Amino acid sequence: MTIQNDQTWNNNGGAAPAFLNHGTLTKTAGSGTTTFAVNFTNFGTLSASSGGLAFNANLFNNGAFNIGSGTRTINVLGSFTNASGATLNVEIGGTAAGTFDKLAVTGTATLFGALNISLVNGFIPTSGNTFQILTCSSLQNSSFESVGGPDAGLFAVQYISNNNVTLLAT
Repeated sequence: MTIQNDQTWNNNGGAAPAFLNHGTLTKTAGSGTTTFAVNFTNFGTLSASSGGLAFNANLFNNGAFNIGSGTRTINVLGSFTNASGATLNVEIGGTAAGTFDKLAVTGTATLFGALNISLVNGFIPTSGNTFQILTCSSLQNSSFESVGGPDAGLFAVQYISNNNVTLLAT
């Protein structure tokens, strides 16, 4: 499925709905944010190559979640779970805010599965550079099961103060 606008997906009454993605969902147009105001479960591939995505409910990833093609912040106004077998893909394109991917979660983040790290835009980190890729109110199961991707060897993953995940360039 392709999203080509900056609209909001809402519940218009009735039982609490959920959006279940079993294929490929990609935002390809619109420079603003497409918001899901319903619980979202990803079993396939979820990504944005234009604009942003926001979740005004819980986000459960059981597939591949590409924060973005290019760098962006994704907001989750609820909890986030990266299930065992799932992959969270992040891109690092610089040290300034907005030049690397970030997942900002207002609730609890539960981390299993894989974290994949890629450099973009020709960026080469310097030892000691830090990149806060996830913030949350609290971390449950405080680490990913594996860290990979083409540039994973350049970073140490730090789980700080039970409320953020930071990459440290080594």
